[in-house]
Amino acid sequence: MWTILFALFASVPSALGAVDGEEERAVLLRILDDERSGDRLRVRWRLRGWDGVQAYQRVEWQDSTRALFTLHERDAGEAWWDFVSLHYAQQGRWGEWAIGDIQPKVAGGLLWGRGRHSSPTARWSLRESRHLGYRSAVENGVVRGVAWRQRVGAWQWLTLAGRAQFDARSDDTGRIVSLPESGRHVSPVERRGRDALSAGVGGLSLRRTIGDSHLGAVLQFVHFSRRLDLRRRGRTPWDFVGNRQMLWSVDAALRSSIGEWMGELGCDADGHCAGLGQWQLRRGRRYARLLVRYYPAEFRSFFSAVPSASTAQNEIGAALVVGDRKSTRL
Repeated sequence: MWTILFALFASVPSALGAVDGEEERAVLLRILDDERSGDRLRVRWRLRGWDGVQAYQRVEWQDSTRALFTLHERDAGEAWWDFVSLHYAQQGRWGEWAIGDIQPKVAGGLLWGRGRHSSPTARWSLRESRHLGYRSAVENGVVRGVAWRQRVGAWQWLTLAGRAQFDARSDDTGRIVSLPESGRHVSPVERRGRDALSAGVGGLSLRRTIGDSHLGAVLQFVHFSRRLDLRRRGRTPWDFVGNRQMLWSVDAALRSSIGEWMGELGCDADGHCAGLGQWQLRRGRRYARLLVRYYPAEFRSFFSAVPSASTAQNEIGAALVVGDRKSTRL
């Protein structure tokens, strides 16, 4: 079902532009988590629950050129080592590389994104994440492999390769018919579907910066270990069928003293395309921002994380936000 969304907000304060509600506040906090350097060692440890224990342990260590990240998460009723993530990253003369669990945000996130879908009125950015490694609340679709990013002059490129695991459910013929995203593995059905689907993945991106503007391109290759048929018994005849996929996208940003325009357009090998565009005008403290989204039903990006009312599929939408820029603490 196509949905059309049009929203108007006024006088929304923010420390870094407009923050529209709790969903966008959470998105902004994730961006800040990507950007801040933090302390040399940070540890988060949590155990809670009486009738079944929920556990969460996170350790981050970094200095000026190296970073190590580990995460262990277990919901009540799951196996103790249900989800573990680990990566190591280092910067040097030949650029930045990371090994382990990787989930970068490349371009606007239409092909490679970090986290889940944000608020449909969120402030969208083409800025790539500072971290190459895993920083997300989801357990599915994280690439376990290696990534390398390098910048020379006005050019920057990124390449990554590895293997991703997905929770999945199959029919009697062995085809994958759904990809649950909850990350829960408590019931027998959930446990059988845990990491039931794997995929070999590869990606390339290239970006050219010109002053305050840029032009970029991204390629993505996915080869699943089993054939997928996500049409849900004919109720969604447009959904993905097959065991391989190739996607590409182009992105561009034009910035000036009074505002900016940016957009990303992505297509698959069958010619199905999706895109986002954002226009923002500033005049003193006042601003106006228009975000336009076009996600046709036939377009499917398994690693996407972009502004959306629900998911980045089967949707056309627009959000207009106007207001004043006022400083406030998050």
